Amino acid sequence: MQYGRVPKDWQSFIVDKDQKQDLFCISEGILIRFLKEFLEMDVVQLYGGVKPMQSLDRKLGEVKSGPRARRNRRDTWDAVRFRIVAEDVKTLRKVSVEIWQCFLDQIIRCRNYYMRVPVELNRDPYRAIHFEVEVQTGRLIEVQVLSKTRDFVGHLDYAPLFKRLVECPSKEHAQWLLNFSFKANLYDDLSIPSNAIRLPNML
Repeated sequence: MQYGRVPKDWQSFIVDKDQKQDLFCISEGILIRFLKEFLEMDVVQLYGGVKPMQSLDRKLGEVKSGPRARRNRRDTWDAVRFRIVAEDVKTLRKVSVEIWQCFLDQIIRCRNYYMRVPVELNRDPYRAIHFEVEVQTGRLIEVQVLSKTRDFVGHLDYAPLFKRLVECPSKEHAQWLLNFSFKANLYDDLSIPSNAIRLPNML
């Protein structure tokens, strides 16, 4: 995260409902134009919105550590956020590369949840690519690129497993959700053409 590019008025912006809605509308138009060919081929879907203040406020109580978390900063970079849902992993990769090429100088963070150390890959099934884009001077949006499979799974496991907003009826239920999420990744893997897979020792 390039924290030096975070605007000084960001904290006042995120509590201004009208400014956030304006940014959402402007950004939606930009993304629709960017995705024009993908949308015409019907291989992606786009949706998004303004994050509710109560959701942003919950982050105030979160304690994070490590280089990815600045404890003295409120993690609000997704106050205005979008999801690009790709038909499969191949399309997801293509869209992500296009984002880099189109918005290169405007990207202030990219988090690739496919590129993780093995212990994280085995513990957390979440897969997506997140971009923080300075779509206007001093105004950031989050753009998540994920597969249709992962988007579907998110409707099931986001609240109970990731945000802990609801409680699973049992440990067995929670484990079932986790296993289901990992199986979804395997399903996505099957969509990757075999000739597109290169093992490290084959490079």
